Amino acid sequence: MTERLDSIPAVDGRHEHREAKVVPTIQDKAVLESIVRLFCATGQVPTVRAIADDVGLKSTSTVFTHVKALRMKGFLRQGRGRGIALSDRTLVLVVNLMRETFGVKF
Repeated sequence: MTERLDSIPAVDGRHEHREAKVVPTIQDKAVLESIVRLFCATGQVPTVRAIADDVGLKSTSTVFTHVKALRMKGFLRQGRGRGIALSDRTLVLVVNLMRETFGVKF
């Protein structure tokens, strides 16, 4: 079975959950979906501002907090400087999305 974005569980970030350290919150998942979608559209990892605009947030600080949480949970990794880089786990999601959406074969 291939992993897809909609197959990743999410927890409500307002409550303490044992899984909260590895499972993204609903807001984290929205940011991750935005990153994957923008990456597929442009071929580049988006900026924090582009993610904020796509998700509908005014504050880049809020997006950065979610990016930091996604790094800690293994969905993203530190890129060059302050950049965002996709983890291997997220690259699998990108490949699966491109296969489904565009019929791309790797």
